[in-house]
Amino acid sequence: MTSEPNCELTEQGRQRREDMLVELTPRVVRAARARRIRSGAGAAAALLLVASLSIIVPISADLARNTQLVSADPADESRPPAIQIIQTDASVIRRLSARDDPTPRVQRISDEELIFDLAAIGRPSGLVHSQGRTWLTAKVTDEQLDATRQPTSPASSS
Repeated sequence: MTSEPNCELTEQGRQRREDMLVELTPRVVRAARARRIRSGAGAAAALLLVASLSIIVPISADLARNTQLVSADPADESRPPAIQIIQTDASVIRRLSARDDPTPRVQRISDEELIFDLAAIGRPSGLVHSQGRTWLTAKVTDEQLDATRQPTSPASSS
């Protein structure tokens, strides 16, 4: 507290001011602490409400969607279950295993050879080198080309 320079207090007035200060300081501290706790509790309650709604709403939407898909007709139990005997096929391992290929599938070529080979198969492109990376300037793989092609309607393809 600041006192005005023109106003002088008596000894009793100064004592009363000190007593009030000692009495009011803890009250002010408690009020400030209570205000912080209330605002924190309010924020926590709002966060909890939003989190619980984000969990409940998608679940109830899934339940509503699933109940629409469930058929009310009982299963046809007049047919006996189908039983099929399966025999072990030893040739499946031989047919589906990876084979060692004597010819390598990966071949290192220079940048110029790559550009020449791409042009030879009708997919010309260039190379860009930047920041330690290299990439082609055009789409050259079947997957990339399929993604850029416009889908055709069944009527136009027949």
